Amino acid sequence: MANPSVILTPIANDSPTKRLPPLTDSAAGIGRLSQEQGFPPITEVPLELGGKAPKRDDMNGALNLLSQHTVHLQSGGLYLYNSALRYDKGCVIVLDDGITRVQSLVDDNPENPNDGLGSTWRAIDAGDLVRDWARRYAGAGIRILTNTVLTAEQVGNWVDVESNSVTTLPSVDSVPVGSTFVVRNSSPTFETVTVNSLGGKVGGLTSFPLESGELIEFSADPAPDRGWWITSRSQSNAAFSGVHIGIPMPFPGAVPPPGCLMMVGQAFSAAAYPLLAQVYPSLILPDLRGEFIRGWDNGRGVDPGRSLLSWQLDAIQNMTGSFAIGDDDTILRATSASGVFSVGGYSTAPLVNAGYAILSAYRFVNFDASGSVRTGEETRSRNVAFNYICRAK
Repeated sequence: MANPSVILTPIANDSPTKRLPPLTDSAAGIGRLSQEQGFPPITEVPLELGGKAPKRDDMNGALNLLSQHTVHLQSGGLYLYNSALRYDKGCVIVLDDGITRVQSLVDDNPENPNDGLGSTWRAIDAGDLVRDWARRYAGAGIRILTNTVLTAEQVGNWVDVESNSVTTLPSVDSVPVGSTFVVRNSSPTFETVTVNSLGGKVGGLTSFPLESGELIEFSADPAPDRGWWITSRSQSNAAFSGVHIGIPMPFPGAVPPPGCLMMVGQAFSAAAYPLLAQVYPSLILPDLRGEFIRGWDNGRGVDPGRSLLSWQLDAIQNMTGSFAIGDDDTILRATSASGVFSVGGYSTAPLVNAGYAILSAYRFVNFDASGSVRTGEETRSRNVAFNYICRAK
């Protein structure tokens, strides 16, 4: 079949006479187009017998709505998640980042993949890459169960690391330029394994951490200080791949990136996030909205009596002073205080003469710090607002 003509713009896009069809017949009105029924039967009845003529703006609206989707699809676009829909097994949509493609693993899927893929969605970009590598390296696998030094003769193989071990690649000087190894950490019980090389670097480091489930292709680069270099990796959220599970991270966006969760005090499933459950056995993330993080005292004595993840209310260090009433019961002396005093509703100057002032004829003294410092509903330092997120697997 020949490639059809391209629709460069939705039909009637600039027409003032278009009416996008509402969902129901009742919302559309008598004789009008709806998504559920299309043009109703009354538009088939002759006008002289009480029928209703189809409307131009209804037709333009229907053509415009349908061709919007055609233009979107022929331009290579995918659809964002929509809570009004239920996705069947195999359906592909894109996350709110507009980049990461995910595929539903179940029928009638109600879960929002932007909240975490869990067991009902998978990142198909990573899966496609893994399958492509599997085809290229089929039948050439090396299974590693302990610390292993690979040889130049094993170049081009698929290396499957199944234990918490160190895998050492051969020196780049001993293999042809562009030689590759694909290394996968297939151990579900260890978060990272280590990859290094003889006489060189891996990924720009002397050793490279490889997380559980991660798969990376290394290529030999003889350039000085290069060694084995990363040419591809399977994780769709590679920017966060070096960050450990569950560690709070300040994030400037309202929606967390793929593979991360907001830290808003929510419960999570150990089945969906088994590694996160090891960090937070309560299966509840801390609620860090509007909170500062403080280092745990751990016996130092600066902030004693605290346990890890315990919450602490705000406070201000106590300020003390004294007031002296003279023998004639009319003279007040204010001592050892700061700020501005008011007497009977009238402000006085800050205390002078070593903190003493003579205040006559009043029994009551009121103190208000707002006359000299910024005040608010809480005690706080200067700050910038971020969302706290964490990696979740």
